[in-house]
Amino acid sequence: MLAEGIGVKKDPAAALVILRELEVKNNAGALRLLSYYHYWGALKGTEVVKDPAKTFAYARRAAEAGDLLGQVWLGRCYEHGIGTEVNYGLAARYFRAAGVRGAKKSYIEAMQLINHAK
Repeated sequence: MLAEGIGVKKDPAAALVILRELEVKNNAGALRLLSYYHYWGALKGTEVVKDPAKTFAYARRAAEAGDLLGQVWLGRCYEHGIGTEVNYGLAARYFRAAGVRGAKKSYIEAMQLINHAK
């Protein structure tokens, strides 16, 4: 909320402090947000800049910590080669994992990628 100014005064630097504290605790949601912010370079006025390698690293940590959207985001990284090599098999794996947990669109994308890779 601080990062985007939702319901409070926008303060990206304060948001980053909180995200870093949660990162140390391996908080899946914070890891996903850090991945997102490194993809877009969206925390203006902080050291968070667009960085594909960090996007991928945080997405992987979020997915491994069990974050549903982290799994989707990691699938996108593998699908499009964001901070890693394109790997449709791994993209499909993470999309399927998210799909099984309720992200139905991701399950459909997994099946499409599997068919595409054949």
